[in-house]
Amino acid sequence: MTTTIGRNDPCPCGSGKKYKKCHGLMQVLSWNDVMAQVHFSHAQRNKIERAFLAANEDFKEHPLAGACHLLSGVFSVVLAELGVSAALKLGVVRRTIDGRDFTHSWIEIDGYVFDVAIQHTLHGEINAPVFAGIDVSNGLPAPFIYGIDREPDEIGLDVLRTPFGKYMDQCPFYEDGGWSIVHRIASKMGLVTDIQTLRSKYSRMKRIPVMYRVQSPVAAHSQFTQAK
Repeated sequence: MTTTIGRNDPCPCGSGKKYKKCHGLMQVLSWNDVMAQVHFSHAQRNKIERAFLAANEDFKEHPLAGACHLLSGVFSVVLAELGVSAALKLGVVRRTIDGRDFTHSWIEIDGYVFDVAIQHTLHGEINAPVFAGIDVSNGLPAPFIYGIDREPDEIGLDVLRTPFGKYMDQCPFYEDGGWSIVHRIASKMGLVTDIQTLRSKYSRMKRIPVMYRVQSPVAAHSQFTQAK
C-alpha cells in the first residue's frame, strides 16, 4: 500500500523538517529557482551562474561517474575564461547523511563551495550539484563537509603530484584530454577558444590541497550559505 506524504508531515529523510520544507521542494523547484534564492553576493555572479549551468548541462550530456578531479579542473578553467577567480581544491569530503568519507575535488569562490562533479561518485551515489554551498535540488545546505581532517587517498595524492597541464593532457576519454571538454563547454557558451591556447594559458594552474598533517596542519573547512 502506498502512503501519501502530506506537505506538513515530517520529511521521511529524517531531517526533522516538514516535507514541504525539505525533499518536497524537489518536486516544485527548478535549479534556476533555487539558485535565484541563494544568498551569494559577488560582482560576477551572473558569469558564475552561467558557467555552473553550462558545466552541469554538459555533465548531463556526457556523464563521467567519479571523474571529480577532471570535471572540477574543467570547471575551474571555464570560470577562468570568464575572468572569474576561483580556487580548485582537493581533499576529503564527508557525506553527513551516512558519514561516508571520500577523496574529492571541488571549486571555491570567496570560500563558498561550487561542486558540479558531486553528482555521481565512484561509490554510485547520485547527488545534486552544489551552488555556493546549497543543494540545488531543494535549496537546503548541501549534506557534505568539505575538507575534513584526513589525508586524501592514493589517487588523490597522485593527482596533487601531477602538474595540472599534464593531468588534463592525460584524460583518456578524448584525444586532446580535458581541454576538449573545456573547449566544448566554452563553445556552447559562445566563447571563442582553441585547445592549444587553453593548454598554454592554464597548464600551470594550481590544485590546492586541503588536508590535515601533523607536521603542517591546514585549515580545511568551507563556508556554507543559507537560502533566503
